[in-house]
Amino acid sequence: SLIERSAWTQGSAAAKDLGTADASAPIVDRLPFNIAVVVTTLANIVLIAVEMDFGPGPDAAISDRLGFWVLEITFIALFITELAFRIRHGRGAFFRDVWNVLDLGLVGAAIVAAVGLGSDFRYFTVLRALRVVRLVKLVRMYPAMKELWLLTGGLISSLKALGWVGIVILVVLYVCSIVVTTEIGQNDAAYGTGPSYNGEVWPYQEYFGSVFKSMFTLFQIVTLDGWCDDIVRHVAYRQPTMGVLFVVFIFLMAFGLMNIVVGIIVENTLAAAQVSDRRVQELKGQAKKEAVERLRG
Repeated sequence: SLIERSAWTQGSAAAKDLGTADASAPIVDRLPFNIAVVVTTLANIVLIAVEMDFGPGPDAAISDRLGFWVLEITFIALFITELAFRIRHGRGAFFRDVWNVLDLGLVGAAIVAAVGLGSDFRYFTVLRALRVVRLVKLVRMYPAMKELWLLTGGLISSLKALGWVGIVILVVLYVCSIVVTTEIGQNDAAYGTGPSYNGEVWPYQEYFGSVFKSMFTLFQIVTLDGWCDDIVRHVAYRQPTMGVLFVVFIFLMAFGLMNIVVGIIVENTLAAAQVSDRRVQELKGQAKKEAVERLRG
């Protein structure tokens, strides 16, 4: 499963560390090389933010943002160099690692974005923000960030289950939206006369005037964003029974399904941690066995 693969990889990384100081080791396994990659990636991400805030904007010509463009090309050249070293060292095994393939795709997107600056392809520049994903690969290699990687892996592994939870939420919101649209949005007799509890006219049709509006309002209630003063108090003032139903809805959705989401993520994270620990122990045992065999030989 994805949990086992990601945790297994993290366990292997934890056993190998970020790199070695041995000068005879391949360059991609050396500590200075990997530290340089981390620093370069962080610097590139900072540059993107600085350019967004202080640069001339995405519509500017290359001549107006020449400094940023040259820095971007420099970073791309460094990333290409890194990939060249890793491909040369790993050869076919490089392309069997999904993170390496993702890294290759991000660098390719960076090249497209750099070439498209100032042209009709300027919208490819948004792909540059995805370069932060490269840090996920580097975090995976650094044992001190094991917990962060396990949390990330647990979240990724939970996507399938979270997708089913999302479908359940969507169905519940749709069914409930039909009810509240009928009982509130189209109930002019109850809500279309006089002010609400606060002395002001409540725009009930803006919240429940259609099924789509009702679904959006119910989703707002699930997030507990202004659910009481903006919505439920007005409903309870006109229809106390509907106010009680809203409270039940909040308990089931906000405190029920949302806690299930948290439970799914926690369960997958714990499973990934167990697999990672088992992998570390196996690798350490294998290393000890090999050391004993070398001593005997």
